[in-house]
Order: sequence, then C-alpha cells, then structure tokens
Amino acid sequence: HNVADRSGFGEPHNSLLLEDKDMIGVRKTVCLAAVGLLLLGSPVLGAVTVGFDQTDYYVGYGETFDVNIVATFDIEMAAWGLDFNIADDTVAWLDSFAIEDPPWDPVVSPLAGFLLGGLSFPTCVGVGTHTLATLTMTAGSDFDPLEMSTDIWLSYDDEDEGFLDCYDGLAEVYFEEATIHVPEPASLALLALGGIALLRRR
Repeated sequence: HNVADRSGFGEPHNSLLLEDKDMIGVRKTVCLAAVGLLLLGSPVLGAVTVGFDQTDYYVGYGETFDVNIVATFDIEMAAWGLDFNIADDTVAWLDSFAIEDPPWDPVVSPLAGFLLGGLSFPTCVGVGTHTLATLTMTAGSDFDPLEMSTDIWLSYDDEDEGFLDCYDGLAEVYFEEATIHVPEPASLALLALGGIALLRRR
C-alpha cells in the first residue's frame, strides 16, 4: 500500500458534526458524507495492523464458515474503509458480511468506494485489538488436486479509503493475509476408502 502525507484537517472529527442532540440522524448523515473527504485530506499520524482472526482456515467441501476481520490500533480510530479480496472464488466465496456493531456504525454512502466500512460516532474506538467485521463464506472446489487453497487479503486502492484516526489523521496500514484450505471431494472419498481398507485388514 502507499500512504501519502496530506494536510487540510487539524481539528478532531467531532467538530464536523452538528451539536444539537435532536439532530443525531442529520449528524450521522453529515459524518458519513464527510468520511471520504477526511480520508482524502488527512496527514499520517497513527498505524494500524489489519488482517484476520486466523492465518489458515481448514474447512470442509460445501461448508459455510465465518472469517473475522481484526485490527490493532496504536491510536484512537474514528472511521475505516476496506476492500476484501480473494484469489480464487471457486475455492471459496463470500456470501455476506456484517460490520461489528457496536462499536462501528456500518458506512453505507454513495461516496463510499469500498466494500466494508465503519464509523464510530460520537466516541472513537480506543487503542488495542478490535473486530471490524465478520465475513460469512462457503467453501467448494471443482478441481482435481487433492487439496485446493486460496489466499484472502484486505486492501484499499482509492484515496478515500483506509483508516481515519480521532484527530483527522490518515493511519498507515500494515496488512496480514490468510489462506483458506479446502479438500477436494474426490480426495475425501479416497481417504474414506483407505480408512475402510485399514479397518478390514485389522
């Protein structure tokens, strides 16, 4: 990833929001619309390591399973936006996802150029390791090898994506990948036959 130093926003993000308690809905709308602009114009201040709750997932053919996206912050964070990538979506594919709420409000906006996004309002999310979202996936394989696998990773390609800290700084992001391993159905049948043969020999 490439993170460029940018300037233009120096006040805490809460200063962008209306102060009237009766205007919470409007405040959220304003903040959602501003997330992309904040990420465009923010200097780098903090750092984030983001990846998954496991580095290797071993799942059965046709199995539905969950993958949690986790991130470690070294500074309080206000908002984030990421893309999810899978190398081979015939080995496993994304069925649905849910942003961890609370503490994150899912970001759904015409300005959002990312698949996954969250906003913490009005309080930022503190330093430490946090779950961002849960991906629900299904495993499958139509190929001949005894085991298929595919890599999954997170990224951001646009300037309006990434992690925004509580002081309008665009954090530097370190990504960690994971691998999904799926046995091919024919191999499972061979293993079963081999087990039966061993039992008969006994």
